Amino acid sequence: MSVIGSDIRIGSAGPGGVREIGYSNFFVVGQTPWGIPNTYQISTSFGQWIRQYGGLSKLTTVAAGTTAETYSTETTNAVVQAYYSVKAYFEEKGPNGPGALYFCRVVATTAGPTAAAKTFADLTTNNTTITSKWPGRDGGATLVTITNPSPTGGADYAQVIAEHVQSGIREIWELGSSLDAANISKKSELITIALPAGGQLPVTAARGKLNNGLGSTPATPDPYTATAPDHVGTVTTAGVKTGLQVFADQALGTGFVAIPGLYTAPARTGIATHAAAYYRMGLLGAPSSLTLTTVVADLATNGRDLAYWWPGLYVADAGSRQGGQLLVDNVGHLAGLHARMDLLYGGPHKAGAGIRHAFRSAIDVERAPGTQMELVDNGGSDLLAASLINTNRIKGQPGGVVSWGMRTLSQDPRFRQVPVVRILHLIYLTAWNTLENYTFEPIDGKLFGDIKGDLDAFLWSLKRRGTLYGQEPGLQKSSEDAWFVTCNESNNPGAMIAAGEVHVDVEYVPTYTAEKVSCNLIMTTPGFIGRSQQ
Repeated sequence: MSVIGSDIRIGSAGPGGVREIGYSNFFVVGQTPWGIPNTYQISTSFGQWIRQYGGLSKLTTVAAGTTAETYSTETTNAVVQAYYSVKAYFEEKGPNGPGALYFCRVVATTAGPTAAAKTFADLTTNNTTITSKWPGRDGGATLVTITNPSPTGGADYAQVIAEHVQSGIREIWELGSSLDAANISKKSELITIALPAGGQLPVTAARGKLNNGLGSTPATPDPYTATAPDHVGTVTTAGVKTGLQVFADQALGTGFVAIPGLYTAPARTGIATHAAAYYRMGLLGAPSSLTLTTVVADLATNGRDLAYWWPGLYVADAGSRQGGQLLVDNVGHLAGLHARMDLLYGGPHKAGAGIRHAFRSAIDVERAPGTQMELVDNGGSDLLAASLINTNRIKGQPGGVVSWGMRTLSQDPRFRQVPVVRILHLIYLTAWNTLENYTFEPIDGKLFGDIKGDLDAFLWSLKRRGTLYGQEPGLQKSSEDAWFVTCNESNNPGAMIAAGEVHVDVEYVPTYTAEKVSCNLIMTTPGFIGRSQQ
């Protein structure tokens, strides 16, 4: 594409350059009709997430044979909250907004749903077992067809077709050995395959459902019985992760993390711990029916990497033919709104708040029972801000639904603003990711220069976008600098170098947000304007 005028790009002095880590992502744990549990999948659109997890597509029973199932609209609260949070995230950030959804389906670890399975024999009694990756009824609706010999792979292969009609997922695999079975089990969205000990292949089997097998999924227990500890998850000694712990990797980037619709203390503590450990912003919503006084009592968690918004938001009911509305958790709206600000302002320094950037998908805020009164007015918002509670309000002309606050739950005033903490997250994780490139490199003046050059280039790009406040630094530190990187002999003495360590100091000034704008009105008599300057 042609460019009129100059086009100047800042490069890197180092060999690897700087890969700015993602900061608009949304990490969510929730309950869904189908999908692989206790692992994360990445969705870049709402339609992709629906395909992966089912949305509100409720399967009542699994029909026999190849008969079509009966579906209705899911109304279970846990599923509804996950659905509308994900939907709001994509609607608020828009199709061009940065960031992606990292979603983990959670199921109960005790008395939870089982996975449907079916056995397929060879010419004798050596059984191949095919198991659904989806615990719950929908996994039982997975159809499997086997053709042996394979029409494309030849006599030494069996063709396995796995499909789930409601999601539109259809897979064709060539199965020739136990290694093929392991590869299919790793890559498939629908099934795992276990060949018998001798590696015998199954013979041709007509198209049928896994629910017809001996290990079929029972109608009970309900697949939506996961508790708060199930959502927070665990890490076993073998490194197997569940729930929120599947996101326990700094390389996934920063962004927002939430468990929509779950407001218990264990869930909030889990979010707080995760957010602090992996430099993400934990979003906390509030249950319904709170008041200006009880909302303060509801908030018992604090931390630099947390933010709390109240009240909940009304959205259009996707299952209503009468223009119905649903009151939902606000965390998806907040994550999506901040991602939109990241696009419009080029960085995380713009708060997802204010009249100029109203929510796109929220219809209304929760109101006082039996009235059209907002639960909080201007004075109430000011009062709650002192308790670090952000409010959702009706503001502007004409009135729109807006976020009216951007405070974190930090007791340290330096980290009181959400954008300031998000800037910290971005710089920390980008620096961490950049410096990994230099591990095991020879320590010399070139290494010092490469490290400083990479970090200077990254921080300069933040300054150009308005994320940092101040001037571009020179050779010596100044009080006017927006940042300064030191990596030389002054902070790397001989003993440190001999120990194989390199030290870097990064000082920066984040751009703060105008939370209060004051105007002095001075009334004068004729002829007095400007006299004070004479």
